[in-house]
Order: sequence, then structure tokens, then C-alpha cells
Amino acid sequence: MDRTRRPHRCPKALAAEVLAAVRRGHYQLGLGIRRLHAHLLQARLIAFSLSSVYRILRRCGGLVLRPRKPKPNWIRYARALPGERAQMDLKYLPQRRFQLTLIDDCSRYLGATVLATRTTAAVCRALPRLLVKPRTPRLNGKVERVQRIVQEEFWDGVDEAAIDHWERWLVDYVSFYNRRRLHSALGYRPPLEYALQRLPR
Repeated sequence: MDRTRRPHRCPKALAAEVLAAVRRGHYQLGLGIRRLHAHLLQARLIAFSLSSVYRILRRCGGLVLRPRKPKPNWIRYARALPGERAQMDLKYLPQRRFQLTLIDDCSRYLGATVLATRTTAAVCRALPRLLVKPRTPRLNGKVERVQRIVQEEFWDGVDEAAIDHWERWLVDYVSFYNRRRLHSALGYRPPLEYALQRLPR
């Protein structure tokens, strides 16, 4: 009769709540392995390596692997200090509203607000700006990417009928984005923390 070789005790086994947090972050929140590992380290839920997170998810049998995109052949750029340059763009919203988005080129610090049509035109005329060529989003890539993030993480879950609350909800999300959301381009640090580290002493 064959008997299992599984040990009766395993002192180094991970706790059930840690395994549940890893599964929830990947399956429900859609976090990739690297971002999930960074979030769990920040929350002090784990103290193990990136490969351990991969093994946990692989053991579950449902690891969601996204196909790798080919690396672009252009050179990424970023300003050396926060505040040297910002990228700005407008995003169309329902009910004739716009989202005015500004993002710092160095730290990815985000500023966003909801404006009506007339207010938007007045703000854009008042701001000093350098226009990019039409239909060239790569020249304004940081703000284009952050608008996609805001759409996926915020606007997709907002009730269009609650227009009076849009501004307050967006302020809360922007605060989360700048203070708590980890960014791979910044070494998995929030924009505010990165900006404070880059400022001259």
C-alpha cells in the first residue's frame, strides 16, 4: 500500500491568510506578479521573494500570464527634477464634462479635475503650453497612459448618474494614486515618495 510522503508538520508553511491575499491580489484585483509582490511587501504581509509568489500562483493552477510585448526601440526619457515639465491632456466624459489631467514628467505625480465645457476652454487658454503634433500620442505618452489607468481603475466603476459626486471621488482617487499606488517605473514607489526623494536638499 502506497503512503503519501507529505510530512505531518511543516513549520515553514505559509499561513492561510497570506495565501488568500496572494490569490485575491492576482485574480480579483488583476495585479501582475511583480506589482503584487511589491504591494504585499509594502503592507508587510509577506517577507519572501518574488519567485515564491510565482510558485504560489502556479500551484493554484490558474496563473494568468499575459503575453510579453516587444520592447520599443525608442529611448524613454524623464526630467531630472520634479516640476521641470508636466504633460497635459483632456479626456471626454459623459454629460458634456471633461477630465483635465496633468502629470509630472519626472515623478508621475498626478493632478486631475472634472470641468465643464466653458471652464475647460478657459483653463486651456490660460495655461502656457507646447502643443504636440496631432495623432502622435507617443509624444505625450505619460499623460496618455495615466488616463488609461484612471479609466480602468476609477471611471469604469463610477455611476454616471452621480455627476455631483464625480469631483470628490476623483480627488480621493488622485490622492490614492499619488500616495499609495506603486509604480514600476519608479522602482515600485508612490509618486509622492519618489518626488520627495528627487527634490534637491
